[in-house]
Amino acid sequence: MKHLRTCFAALMIGIVLACSASAFAVQVHKNMLDSRLAEVELNSKLDLKAIQDLGGIVDNFNGTLARVYLLPEDFRELQLRGMTLRWLTEEEIDPYGDFRHPHETLDEYHYNDDIEAMFIGWQASYPTMFSYESIGLSVQGRDLWMAKLSDNVTSDEPEIEVKYISTMHGDEVVGLENCLRFIDTLLTGYGTDPELTELMDDFEIFIMPLMNPDGREVPQRYNADGADLNRTFPDRIVDSVNTPVGHPQEVGLVMNWSATRNCVLSANFHGGEVIANYPWDNNYSGLSIHSPTPEHDLFYHLAYTYASYNSSMLSNHSSPSFINGTTNGADWYVISGGMQDWNYVWMGCKEITMELSYTKSGPLSALDSLWWENETSMRKYLLEAREGVRGFVTDASTGDPVRADIMLDAISYVTYSSALHGDYHRIFRPGTYTLTFSAPGYESQTINSISVVAGTPTILNVQLNRTPAPEIAVSPLSIEEPIPVCDEIEVPITIENNGNVLLTWNGQGTDWSTCDSRETSLAYAWRDISAEGTEINFTDDDQNFGPYSIGFTFPFYGQSFTTYRISANGWLSFTATDAGESSWSNTGLPNGSAPENLIAPWWDDLSPQRTGCVVTRYTSGTDSLIISYENVESYSGGGLYNFQMILLATGEIVFQYGSMGTNRLTSATIGLQNSTGSRGLEIAHDETFIENNMALAIHSVSEFAPASGTIPALGMEVSTVTFNSCCLPEGLYTTSIEISSNDPFNPLVSISVTLDVGGQMDPDPVTDLTALFEDGGVRLNWSESVDATSYEIWRGITPDFDTSSGSMLIEVTETTYLDNSAIGEILFYFVIAKR
Repeated sequence: MKHLRTCFAALMIGIVLACSASAFAVQVHKNMLDSRLAEVELNSKLDLKAIQDLGGIVDNFNGTLARVYLLPEDFRELQLRGMTLRWLTEEEIDPYGDFRHPHETLDEYHYNDDIEAMFIGWQASYPTMFSYESIGLSVQGRDLWMAKLSDNVTSDEPEIEVKYISTMHGDEVVGLENCLRFIDTLLTGYGTDPELTELMDDFEIFIMPLMNPDGREVPQRYNADGADLNRTFPDRIVDSVNTPVGHPQEVGLVMNWSATRNCVLSANFHGGEVIANYPWDNNYSGLSIHSPTPEHDLFYHLAYTYASYNSSMLSNHSSPSFINGTTNGADWYVISGGMQDWNYVWMGCKEITMELSYTKSGPLSALDSLWWENETSMRKYLLEAREGVRGFVTDASTGDPVRADIMLDAISYVTYSSALHGDYHRIFRPGTYTLTFSAPGYESQTINSISVVAGTPTILNVQLNRTPAPEIAVSPLSIEEPIPVCDEIEVPITIENNGNVLLTWNGQGTDWSTCDSRETSLAYAWRDISAEGTEINFTDDDQNFGPYSIGFTFPFYGQSFTTYRISANGWLSFTATDAGESSWSNTGLPNGSAPENLIAPWWDDLSPQRTGCVVTRYTSGTDSLIISYENVESYSGGGLYNFQMILLATGEIVFQYGSMGTNRLTSATIGLQNSTGSRGLEIAHDETFIENNMALAIHSVSEFAPASGTIPALGMEVSTVTFNSCCLPEGLYTTSIEISSNDPFNPLVSISVTLDVGGQMDPDPVTDLTALFEDGGVRLNWSESVDATSYEIWRGITPDFDTSSGSMLIEVTETTYLDNSAIGEILFYFVIAKR
């Protein structure tokens, strides 16, 4: 039985941020925990590429010698190739060793616990200027601490955002110590030093002294999983999908945190050389050659600004690529997965890699001089973020802030305005520029001849006009309903278009629920269709036949199908014609390489063309489709399988397994997936699951009808969502359903759903109330409501039921009532069925 329910809820708005790429590559990195540092003699920079292709990680390169981290097997391989190399001793790597003293002052080396203690102290002493947070935990469970410094640190103000990050490599610690000293200098110098005061007043400064706390504890270059954190960020060439998935834990944490901020300038600190390294670090040739970005002049200037206040850096000419204390990263040596390239490509942030000392952790006595060599550079570098163009991007109609892309000429690497305030800060050298401001749902605006002079930022506020667009509104946005066990209820969903352009929408229900005859009352009952069905005569083991008529319309992932195709390899599809490797090579689900619109009771490499194997199809023409595989062998000769799939017009799917033998029962996939391989149901994949004489039922928990549509401007449409509780356990079941649309500001609306399976149902509503005058009163009559035990009689003076303006007269058990208190005016009556 279907039950009609109406629901009401307050409006909620959700925002979804998505990233996409038209093409991508993925790079796999070795675990380097067993690596050691070697010195390699080079004949040319081509040798560097050969080393990196093998998996070696270059630590430094000067002329003909390179220091490279190698695994023992890679060391031997390079020897076999004729290269001259040797392992470096611990004394050669770090002549000063690792000092472990009490870490109570800024004159000592510090570890992660020390940083936390210092942060606690600073926050207590400077509560309006210093705050900190953990952005997440390292592989071994240590916090990654991020500090924030500003004059009003508890507020997120429209100020220039900048950041410093140090010690991605756990054994390179000078930057860690300088970051702690810089924090102390900012706090103690505020109000007395003009530059420090300007930084605190006009900037929001973020500092992470230690990105690799696990590596610091050893100490070692890598994280606890053996990953080099400055080789494992997304990369425009070898790993061009900007997602934290598949990247080291600490890298993913920094990526996620960065996405919440709008930093325009940053630096990361290293050791082992003294140089300011600017992008690109990588190039398409893989060769160590000069590889400038489209904004090379700006990057060189930023690097030179830092180097010019550091005499050791400025005078370093130990490599041919070192010029005025700077180097182009790829010209020195190529790396992929570096953080500075990632910041420029995806975060709109200009970042430089600063190498601060020739030894990675020098003697304690050197800390003071290393700090003073960098103190002025650290402040002057950040002050460069003042230069260029700044302003606010707002909605021309509402004045609301707009998160916009700000593009220089045709350079695809953009900066952004903040979603909170709409402020933007684009760094430029003096000159004349053209900027284009764009945002989804707005008309782009290009402004030419923007003049930038040194020392004074150019103020440019931009108002963007909305493009004509649809505007979706959905009601309700939450559903809470009881539902009988293994039954259905219907809930109407109202979809409105409050915009001035056609709205296109698509409803996506919850995926699937499953149950089998081992755990529920579902019964195994093989349907013998040998007499009435049609045999499919396969002559090859990978054939795909069809299309055949289903005999009725079958709903599947929001689409409706009337035909299907059948594969020799134990699956059905409504559209896929696969007959090659994708036909027989089963995968997990969902999977973009698997056949689309797939229903797979036993997807494996089968051979139904062999003698004695029978595949039969049958449709009732009204409510059921049955496909049976009997005595079907696998391609390898093992297995002798009997299974069938049944599709019902209700959308239910049943798999039945008869005698499945004892061989190759862990090599198949059982499940479903949609047309794109983006959503699916994996019941089993290459694992023990089925038994002989077993039935498996698959139900769609929710389906939209219609599942998609178009709505004209200022129009509306109602779609009914049918919820099915079969295979759901009794009690509360929570899920969500979604409506996607072409509304640029609200492209995905999520509706929360709570079903009380087996819960008490409300009675059906009264729909046939009549009122007649009788004996000076008003006689009300209505039909009995299913499941009702009584009825509340309400009277009001408006046609809209409202308990605040109406009054309840009485609660009765009959289906009639005479109101003798009615007076001579227009009245409205309401009858509410009660359980």
